[in-house]
Amino acid sequence: MSEPTFRKLLDSVRNDEGHRRNFAQNALIVDVAVALNRALETSGLRQCDLAARLGRSEGFVSQVLSGGANITLKTLGDFAYGLDCIVDVVVRPQTAIVIGNAGNSIQTLWHSTPLEPSEAADTQLALAA
Repeated sequence: MSEPTFRKLLDSVRNDEGHRRNFAQNALIVDVAVALNRALETSGLRQCDLAARLGRSEGFVSQVLSGGANITLKTLGDFAYGLDCIVDVVVRPQTAIVIGNAGNSIQTLWHSTPLEPSEAADTQLALAA
């Protein structure tokens, strides 16, 4: 029996519908938590300040910022409001490659077939040059 490699693990996860769905859910939770943490850092507020603005406990704010809460869109809107921010949502096929973020505009290159991660990285580098 061959030794498992990262590539084999990645392929098995990619080919398993349940794993892909779970990954998509968790990736979104983490992406939102990271974005909210960046906004909090940029705002100069502390977690306790944000909690006070939202009328929520510091524990709840901490849980959301750590990615430990599956928040609703209303809660996301509350956090954006409390941070004096707006939320932009972009939904694109997994085969799309973001090639730039000029100002507030995201440019996307669309592919009809999925790209391997190395192909996607090569395409992004070529387009950035």
